[in-house]
Amino acid sequence: IHGLVSEGAKKIADSNFRLDYIVAIGDGGLIPARILRTYLNAPILVITVQTCEWGHSYCSGLPSPMPKIVQTIDAETLKDKNILIVDAVDDTRSTLGTVLNELIYTRKDKPVNQWGIFVVHNKKKPKVFEIDAQVMYVACENTDGNTWIEYPWDSKL
Repeated sequence: IHGLVSEGAKKIADSNFRLDYIVAIGDGGLIPARILRTYLNAPILVITVQTCEWGHSYCSGLPSPMPKIVQTIDAETLKDKNILIVDAVDDTRSTLGTVLNELIYTRKDKPVNQWGIFVVHNKKKPKVFEIDAQVMYVACENTDGNTWIEYPWDSKL
């Protein structure tokens, strides 16, 4: 994971994207965001998203309800800033879509300046939410849509 994030960080550092904040999607994006901070030297903010009910999660392989925002980030904090939204995996894109609606599309009166997306893994499959082509999108690794990914922070004891 560290090696993948390191390579992805180089892509951002080599781009014209000037970063004010890393926005970690809790909980999957917390560890990749912390690793990114080592390379990009930007503060981390967290938006928390509930993506499952007990016993019905991505990790269990059962269908999940639509994600909902549990903890957001104040619009004034992000106004006119450049942010990088970080998550571990872009699977169906329902979580990313929920976060983008919360932070970008519903805040027309206090817009961010520029935003991008960073994921460790992108599953190559149809998504429920489209991202504009001009938005910086960094996927450290692409996988087929059926590959099961278990991150070290998801392991059960």
